[in-house]
Amino acid sequence: MPEVAETAKDPKCRTEAQSSAKAARSYKFAVTLRIWYNLLMQINVISKKYASTVTLFDQTVRFYKQYKTDLAILVL
Repeated sequence: MPEVAETAKDPKCRTEAQSSAKAARSYKFAVTLRIWYNLLMQINVISKKYASTVTLFDQTVRFYKQYKTDLAILVL
């Protein structure tokens, strides 16, 4: 399309070719944007799940350490 827009002698043909090329670029941009949006949303979901797992693990480790300390105090 850009080639036609550059080489066409008829102004109407040139304008239509430019318009079609612009629409194709806009569509490609919109599709690319949608793909990136979906990809980043999935990464966000995974990131949140990972963060909650790490937090849960940290809480478990803290609980175990406190339990171990409390148990040591009771045994002594």
